[in-house]
Amino acid sequence: MTGKKPTQAQFWATWGSFRHKDEAIPQSAVSNLTTTLAAKTENAQFNAHKTAADAHQALFDLKQSLTDKGAQGGYAPLDEFTKLAAEYLNIVNDLVTGGSTALASAETVKTLKGQIDAINLILTSDNVNLDNVQELVDAIETIQTSLETILVNDLTTGGITKALTAEMGKSLKALIDALTTTVNGKMSTMVTTVKTITSASLSTQDAAGFVAYINALGVVLNVAANETVEYQLSDTGRIFKILLRGRSFGAGQPAITTADVEDCTLWMSKDIKLSNYPSTRNDGQLATNKVLSTDASGNLKLYSMATMPAPYMEVLIPDSTLPSVTTDFTIKGSFFTPTMTVSIVGQTVNYVTFISDNEVRVNVTTGAAQGSFAVTLNNGLSVTYAAALVIVLGTVYSPVDANWTIK
Repeated sequence: MTGKKPTQAQFWATWGSFRHKDEAIPQSAVSNLTTTLAAKTENAQFNAHKTAADAHQALFDLKQSLTDKGAQGGYAPLDEFTKLAAEYLNIVNDLVTGGSTALASAETVKTLKGQIDAINLILTSDNVNLDNVQELVDAIETIQTSLETILVNDLTTGGITKALTAEMGKSLKALIDALTTTVNGKMSTMVTTVKTITSASLSTQDAAGFVAYINALGVVLNVAANETVEYQLSDTGRIFKILLRGRSFGAGQPAITTADVEDCTLWMSKDIKLSNYPSTRNDGQLATNKVLSTDASGNLKLYSMATMPAPYMEVLIPDSTLPSVTTDFTIKGSFFTPTMTVSIVGQTVNYVTFISDNEVRVNVTTGAAQGSFAVTLNNGLSVTYAAALVIVLGTVYSPVDANWTIK
């Protein structure tokens, strides 16, 4: 209808844009089809390329052939480490063959360590010969470049396919440095290293306790060949010296014994004992009392006392008891001796026990009589103390003002 939408032209254009399913689309109607097909490889050419012997020849020329695996000038296979080191690396197993690109075996280093130990023994002699020292230094220089690749972590394990760690190289260098300080046949000055610990670090306060402490060290102690190590107990002043040098100490290291340690405690920190002086007090342990004094030259000597002072009783404990009982008394005073006798008038003294020059203990059985009785002490000189002991049936009280009605 005139004036309505779509227009007649639009209506026919819409129906004219459709294609039926059974209609073939011409190649010219597909965008860029001709250009795309022109860029493709012909099927026959591709199949021929897959079997061509000269295809990508330049790239194949850069590849390594399997026949070169493990061959000289070829490449080393990634097998286990020992095979890689033993079969494909240049390892020198003697002390004469050089080479800046060669590695020295652990067995070579073990041999070198043996030579160093032998030289250490030689250098302790007055007739030291240094002709071999330079040869040793030259041999050491030939293996220094290979120390970074060594895996053995001690100086005693052998093996021609093994090598030392850098830490063991450090220990070896310390031994070498100790040798190179020798000049004109004389050893360098010994170095003393003092370490401080407390007595609580030792299980027992003796050489055995110190040995146990050293053998259990968590951090290994490395001691140079010209070094002496001493441990001082800061709270007691005691000193232990390790007699071994040029080796390591601690857990995992060879253990030491008490024979390898010296107790070198300063004499000022020790007790002084005279061979002819008694181990207890001088006043009473011998029948004749002794005194420590000096002679005319100032030497300490033990002298017998010409006259012993008479015993002195300061107090009798207790000073009273019941009749017809057995009682232990303590006498305190001075100048008592083991042979001193104690007697009490009218009483039976069963035995006397010497405690010190200031105290004795007496076991007494009292008689039936009451009263005050004298006590006599005799250490060679006799002294009597009148009315020293009161024997009374009952408890004795001292009178006080409240007991009196007429004052």
